[in-house]
Amino acid sequence: MIPAASARASLGKVLVLVVVLADEPPFALGDLTVRPALRQVVRADNSEHILEPRVMQVLVALARAQGGIVSRDKLIEQCWEGRIVGEDAINRVIGRLRQFAQSDAANAFRIETVPRVGYRLLLRDQAEPQIPAAPMADPAALLPLEPPPLVAPNRRALLVGAGTAAAVAAGGAAWWFTRPAPSPVRPTLSPEIADLLTRARSAAERANPEGAAEALGLYYRVVELAPDNADGWGGIALTSAFKAHGSNPSQVQANRLQSEAALRKTIALDPHNAFVYATRTALTPIRGAWLEGEQILREGLRYHPQSVDLLRLLADIYGNVGRLRESALLMDRVVAIGGELSPGVVWFHIQTLWADGRLQEADAAAERGIATLPRNAYVWFSRFYLYLFTGRADQALTIINDLDNRPTGIPDADFVPLTLVATALKTNDKTDVDKAVAAVLEQAHHGGGYAENATKFLCALGHLDDAFTVTNGMFFNRGFAVGDLRFSATQGGYTVLQDRRTRQLFLPPARPMRRDPRFAPLMDELRLTDYWRKAGVRPDYQTGSDG
Repeated sequence: MIPAASARASLGKVLVLVVVLADEPPFALGDLTVRPALRQVVRADNSEHILEPRVMQVLVALARAQGGIVSRDKLIEQCWEGRIVGEDAINRVIGRLRQFAQSDAANAFRIETVPRVGYRLLLRDQAEPQIPAAPMADPAALLPLEPPPLVAPNRRALLVGAGTAAAVAAGGAAWWFTRPAPSPVRPTLSPEIADLLTRARSAAERANPEGAAEALGLYYRVVELAPDNADGWGGIALTSAFKAHGSNPSQVQANRLQSEAALRKTIALDPHNAFVYATRTALTPIRGAWLEGEQILREGLRYHPQSVDLLRLLADIYGNVGRLRESALLMDRVVAIGGELSPGVVWFHIQTLWADGRLQEADAAAERGIATLPRNAYVWFSRFYLYLFTGRADQALTIINDLDNRPTGIPDADFVPLTLVATALKTNDKTDVDKAVAAVLEQAHHGGGYAENATKFLCALGHLDDAFTVTNGMFFNRGFAVGDLRFSATQGGYTVLQDRRTRQLFLPPARPMRRDPRFAPLMDELRLTDYWRKAGVRPDYQTGSDG
């Protein structure tokens, strides 16, 4: 319970803000009408959005400067009445204002950070700087201004990835500025249906062809018993969408059609079901549709702020566009929600912690994962790469030589290049390096997953030219052939040209690539530069948070 004195103090601060805003007349901001006294921002289509008092006050202060720079000290003076406030308080309000500008305000304006000086508000039609000026969204903006205590969600919330707590934030989404419309009330599930949904989700979390097939069978059993169960249809839609990305090219269209049909059924039953937003995102190409996917997920998270599925998908998009720090914060949120974490969550959380420079936390997560799932490929490789790329090649060799505890389902031949790379990074001997490079290049021809790994290996081994050669082959079929299989035929799974991920280009081993003159043209050709410009953000490596 909040003490009465604290409650009165907080209420007093809000009332002071409301009184201050009441004196501010309405004004135009591009095609927006801002009404400070009512805390309203009205778009040209007459849709209204309510801002929190402090957010509105900062908007007024920046707009009043008419494109001029407003220092942080000036903001504190004007918007916090000169009180001493921490950096986090300003960052969070600026972060919320940025997210409002990008979503509900339809990019009518943007907030530019002028390093070590302050902020300025620029309208949409004002000239773009040569380098996108808006930095990565402040990490603090991914959390509410006053985070509520964490409450463990019930099994039902985790099952459908759609909790209903209204005070949980993630991914920089803009649901703090509008009231989310409620989804239809869900009917009570019978024990049999609840069990089938739980088993289906567990099977899908295995993230392999067998798991997907089992999940589909269970979801179809759900809709057979309960034809109006939106989660059953949504599970079919999402699982089929993921299958379309990983199946043999000859089966892609059939899986897409199955997903789209189930999606239509889900929408008819529950248009704001979490599976609807996850499936719509999953049906877009992995590469190139980042902004579209981000917008879909932000909308979904307005309705389902605790959805593990939506948070993970948004974290994946942020990873692929070089926003690994924000991706790590989203995965922190996934883990904080709790529940039975899948191997895929463990793997991705370790990777984002490592990329964000939080090595102690990454090591701890790897040890927890390996203690629970010692021979799972996701968890095993997460720990192996963590050791390999953080100066612990000897430890990487130790676990790769532990034959009895290697992950199951991986051909022995796949461990040969890994052993050579670990040996070369340990000895730094030219002969060892040459052997490793030759093995890595040969393997990269056989699949997109091998090529992704080759990029990291070649950078770590100092063969930057080869890293760019593999990258050009992987994304553009240029000068280096990469097969459609992701890894071996034993493991199954395909990765066609448009579905190849770009995350490896932003992980720590690829730092030499990012500092090479060839990297900027590569970003242009991959359309990542276009994404950063349209989204009004910059990737970690352009903001000084790249280590």
